[in-house]
Amino acid sequence: MIDRESLIEAAAALVSVGAMLGTLVYIGSTYGTANALGDEGAKVMVGVIVAFIVFVTLLGVGLAYTTSEGATADETDATA
Repeated sequence: MIDRESLIEAAAALVSVGAMLGTLVYIGSTYGTANALGDEGAKVMVGVIVAFIVFVTLLGVGLAYTTSEGATADETDATA
């Protein structure tokens, strides 16, 4: 059985990637032509990619803090 933390992380990753793929398809269908994306579409695409990277980074940090149980005294002594 998958533990709760792994299930939360997997669900967050799947939802994030699904939203990104949906956004990319939307941008392609809105700004794209038969062969190219166009200047405005390219700028929007770069903006979405940068926003996705920032979002996933913040999501990972947030999940690390919310799903971690905290360090015990033995763990902090071992790293010192």
